[in-house]
Amino acid sequence: MLPPLSGAAISQSVVTNNQSLQTDVTSDQTLNVVDTSGPVSSVATSTGNNLLAATANGSLDVESAQTMPGNVTGNVSAVSHMFVTTAAGDITQLAAATGNTAEGVTDGSQGGGPLSGNFTQSAAASWNVKSETDFQSPGAQATSASIASQAIANSLGFAVTDASSNVTTSQTNSATVDAEGGSELNGGSGATLGFTAGTVAYSTTAVANNLTGTGTGNASQTIDATQVANGPLVQAAGFVNVGNGQTVQGDATATDNNLAVTNTQGPLVVTDTQTNNTHFTLAESVATDFQFGTGQATAFGVGNSALAGNLGPSTDMNNTQVNTGGIQAVASFTGDTGFDATSSATAMGNAAIGFACSQCGGVININNSQVTSGGGVEADSTTTVTNTTGNARSATGIATAVGNNATYYVSRPNN
Repeated sequence: MLPPLSGAAISQSVVTNNQSLQTDVTSDQTLNVVDTSGPVSSVATSTGNNLLAATANGSLDVESAQTMPGNVTGNVSAVSHMFVTTAAGDITQLAAATGNTAEGVTDGSQGGGPLSGNFTQSAAASWNVKSETDFQSPGAQATSASIASQAIANSLGFAVTDASSNVTTSQTNSATVDAEGGSELNGGSGATLGFTAGTVAYSTTAVANNLTGTGTGNASQTIDATQVANGPLVQAAGFVNVGNGQTVQGDATATDNNLAVTNTQGPLVVTDTQTNNTHFTLAESVATDFQFGTGQATAFGVGNSALAGNLGPSTDMNNTQVNTGGIQAVASFTGDTGFDATSSATAMGNAAIGFACSQCGGVININNSQVTSGGGVEADSTTTVTNTTGNARSATGIATAVGNNATYYVSRPNN
């Protein structure tokens, strides 16, 4: 007779995932509103390949491959149309198109164990990933408006609570990635609204390859990530026009390779290799407000961006970034009569940040290599205020272009 086991066995879950997109995936939503005092919402989303793997019992290993192959010419697109004739309350509008997306989750507070695995994503040059928000309400008023257009080719997310992760990832994008806000539909008139006493926040976001990792509680993370972007275009372009608005904010962000990993207690180890050969990366934000309290246009374009931040004791980061693509950020705000106007454009070839917590006896171990060459890095900012009544308090224009930027530090968590 065998002796009794001295302890409980730890269960092991295994997920093997293979997904290949072979056709178009599109969503198109139209919302017509005449007059309402309540909230109004229009959402259009499209996803090519999607995976969620999670455990709250034992360990989890994930072996995943998601492809948008080159033998297929296809589109992943999301379009949201909204038309308000007279009035509406709080307006929410979203168009989100995602090619490949996968999440790995483990919750140690519920019994989940270590997360491990290999994740691969690719989008071929024969594909387009596009989002578009069409907001046309030139004669209407609204309490507020939040409008967002988001296009991402490849996206990975890891969430670890009171457990550990050890994953290897590879993301390659050759597709066209385009997040538009009113620039093509209806003759390129842009998003329009007559009046609001609140805030109009208009954003466009385009990313070729995206990876996020979040560790909470007593969590530790080890991530080995490779990201390659070599498509023809990654573009985020938003155009918003308000007749009379208290606060108008236009934001555009275009990123070829993005990695952001944060942790709270245990060690954080990140090894990343980011290569951007995308022909052209453009972030463009154009905002106009005839009568305004605060007006702002912000554009941010970057080839490679990496963040490894630990509120716990140690961060190890081995960062390699090569950017040869052209990067441009364009921001423009125009107003006639108002108070505070700002236009800010930032373009970077490579950007990296790493930190640990000084109150935890924190240390950082960094190996950083950054190269920017080739297509150029350009930032353009324009601020125009006619100010016929002489009430303007401030007008600010900022243009910042950086080839390689790295920041590594140990400090208090609130710093």
